[in-house]
Parts: sequence; structure tokens; C-alpha cells
Amino acid sequence: MPYKDTPVNFAIASHASGSNKTGVNVAPIYMNLSEDLSGKIITTTAKVIVTDYQGKVDPTNSGGSYIAIQDGKSTGIWWSLINNINVTGNGVYTSVPKTMTKNPLTGTNNQINVQMYNLNATIEVWIKVEVGTSASPWSPNPADPESLFSVFTE
Repeated sequence: MPYKDTPVNFAIASHASGSNKTGVNVAPIYMNLSEDLSGKIITTTAKVIVTDYQGKVDPTNSGGSYIAIQDGKSTGIWWSLINNINVTGNGVYTSVPKTMTKNPLTGTNNQINVQMYNLNATIEVWIKVEVGTSASPWSPNPADPESLFSVFTE
């Protein structure tokens, strides 16, 4: 059932969760695009809820802890679909929209991955990849599950 007032330019609007306790650079979540976006302009945003935050996996690593959304799991040619989300504790983090031309040109088989870098935590992530240069507002709000009851088309 479609959402009221939600744009129809989504190529992916996915939700998943994962966790990391031991690896400095892991990608516990993979998603597939639902359509071929080869050469099209896309805008990507992500919202992440971090729970069970335990700091860095490797405290001697001088870099920060962050979440990245990357394109290229199927090709090995990595493109960042958002600016990294630096994580400093439990909470809700939202990326700023990032607009780019879809590359590499691999069609719907190209997988998007969620990377947890030096982050000992559990995450719940929502990713929106939209065709065009503008990002739609977050609706329903992932941090407010009860909003689901009012957004379905009647």
C-alpha cells in the first residue's frame, strides 16, 4: 500500500539492522537497487539509530568511528553515496543529502553496503536513493514508529 504524500522517485527506500563487535572495517548490511540507474542523477540520504554503543573496536586506531553507505559491492569499484556519519554514542544520526551521477554503470545487480568502521555498536539504518536532485522528507519518521498508522493511503 503506498504512503500518502510520498514521492514516487525512490529507487531504494530500505530498512535493515546489523551489529559489529570485533571487526575494525565491516559491512554487515547489503541492499540491491530496484532499478537500473546507470548515468542518472541520484540523491541519497541515510538515517541511523545507534544502540548498544561500546566505542571503538580498536581504541588504538587514531581515526574516528563512522558509518558509510557505499555503492560497489558487486563490482569492487566503491563510490560513497553519502558523507560518512561520525558516531560518538547512542542516538539518531541523519546524513545530509548527497547528489551525484550514478557510477559505476552496473544496473540493478549493483549492491549498496552499509560499512561500520571501527564502531562497536548495533545500528538500525534507513537508506533512500532517489532519482533527481532533491531529497524528500523522512516520512514516516523512522524514529517514530507510531507515525506509521497515519501515513497509509486510505
